[in-house]
Amino acid sequence: MKYTYKLEVWEGVKCDTYDFPAHILSYKLRTTPGTVYKWLMLLFFFQLELSARDANNTVVALGTTCMKAVFSADEMQSLYKKSLDFVGTVMHSFRFLYRCKPKIYYDDIQFHRGGIMEKYMKDNNGQAASSINGAISGLFFSARLLPDGSLPTHSPFGNVRMLVPAMTLLDPVRVNMYFCDFYCNYITHYVTVVICEKHSDTDIFCMQRLIKLAPDSNPFLRIVFRPPMFEPEFWVNKNVWVEIYYTENVPLNWGRFDAITATGAGTSRVGGLPHNKQCQMCNLYPQKNSSTAKIASAKLNSTFELLLHLERKRFGNENISESADLIETICSVIDSVVEQCSQDTENENNKQESDDEGRGKRKLESPEEIMLRLDAQDLCEEMQDVKKCLKAFVNSMDSGILKIERLLNDARQFS
Repeated sequence: MKYTYKLEVWEGVKCDTYDFPAHILSYKLRTTPGTVYKWLMLLFFFQLELSARDANNTVVALGTTCMKAVFSADEMQSLYKKSLDFVGTVMHSFRFLYRCKPKIYYDDIQFHRGGIMEKYMKDNNGQAASSINGAISGLFFSARLLPDGSLPTHSPFGNVRMLVPAMTLLDPVRVNMYFCDFYCNYITHYVTVVICEKHSDTDIFCMQRLIKLAPDSNPFLRIVFRPPMFEPEFWVNKNVWVEIYYTENVPLNWGRFDAITATGAGTSRVGGLPHNKQCQMCNLYPQKNSSTAKIASAKLNSTFELLLHLERKRFGNENISESADLIETICSVIDSVVEQCSQDTENENNKQESDDEGRGKRKLESPEEIMLRLDAQDLCEEMQDVKKCLKAFVNSMDSGILKIERLLNDARQFS
């Protein structure tokens, strides 16, 4: 007795099949970073005289799993290099990290969660192939300031801003920092820096998968101690929006709170915004422009450029950066809805084709088999009459076919 393996790899509605002999214990597959794969492993059992493809093979073992392809160490280095080429060295100083949320968010923490802002699982914001998505928990903070060095007066994420002294979260004696992500939505580019408590489980996870940053010399988020006082100075890159992902809980009493203006819905999008997969600057494998990516085009008739053009007319070029973030959020939601609708339509079409193909391959029942099934049914009087007529028709058809076969056989004998 022998057995063989059959491996099915599903990428959306696309399926690739691989067959292996019993002695193969491992196999490498080329994957697309960020893509979710469903694996179906079949163990076929058959007689020696039958091949693995014989119709009589029997499944004796079955296993399934689902996994996502994430960036390898080499790919992370490539993404890191792309970010270095893009961000430059221009930085501005800051003293506080801030987090904007709706007032109800902070009220719930204060009155129902003991005043502790609890970390939560990282969503799918940023590169789809990021290894931390759905793997570690944390809280996003920002250090971004306006061109004049002041704090922003509004946010698309909420109407209350929590300000935490930078040293409280970024003390290099207590934490490690890691480069995690480089991406954009439409025009603003983002770098995500993960902050981990040293020797924590999250720190170990990130140390194995991300790129550790020197706190006093990296171009994204820098902490400098200058003599003679050695007071810490905090600097953040000015050319990208640096997202600071702090991976521990934060008590509300660590900070102070300001009321600001909420723009748009005043909340972040559940699940996170997908990154712009067409950008040549921040994608390792940029996709070609498709019909669902036209919003990101540089033409004035795109949704993004149209809104941006209107904002320039209202506020001028110098003040457009604040509005650009909100417009990006709006357009990303529009784009993701269009993309999801297109995907749903494609899946429905593929399902229809599969059903049609299945019906085409299905074996038709013979008239005799149909009549046997009818005989087994408890039919009413009217249906019994219909069955009699149908049976007479089948018998007549059978006798006609037999007569034709007899004539053909006679013709062959005399030919």
